[in-house]
Amino acid sequence: MAKKTKSKLPPKEKPEGYTFGRPTDYKKEYCQMLIEHMSEGLSFESFGGVIDCDKATLYRWLDAQSDFSNAKAIGRQKSLIFWEKQGVKGLFSIDGISLNPTVYRLNMINRFAWKDKAEEEKKIEIQMDKLTDEELLKIVAEAVQKPK
Repeated sequence: MAKKTKSKLPPKEKPEGYTFGRPTDYKKEYCQMLIEHMSEGLSFESFGGVIDCDKATLYRWLDAQSDFSNAKAIGRQKSLIFWEKQGVKGLFSIDGISLNPTVYRLNMINRFAWKDKAEEEKKIEIQMDKLTDEELLKIVAEAVQKPK
C-alpha cells in the first residue's frame, strides 16, 4: 500500500466572503412566508413542512437570523389574532361556526400559555424563632384562608 505524502503546494486562496462549512438553506423570503403561514393560525413548527426542512433547522435559524426570529414573533401575534377571531365567531355563532369551548380553551392554553387565573404569591415576613408552634400554625392558616 502506497504511503500518502503531503502536498508541497501552497494552500489555495479562498474567495472573499468565503465561509467554511455547508452553506445555509435559509432564504430571506422565508420571513414573509412565515408571517403569512402563522397568520392563518398555523404553528411555527409546521412551517418546516412548507419549505421542506426539519424543526431543528427552524430553531437554528432563529438563533442565527435575527430577521427570522422577528418574523416568528410577528407571526405569533398574527396567529393570536386569527385564533381570537375564531373564538369571537364561535362565541356569537357568526357564519354558522360552532365552537367547542373545551377544544378552543386547550388550543389557547397550549399555543399562547393562557391561564385560568393569575397565580398570586404571598410573602410573609416573620421571625420564626420568636414564635411558638401554635402561633406559627395560626399565621399560616390565616394566610391560606384569606379571600383574594
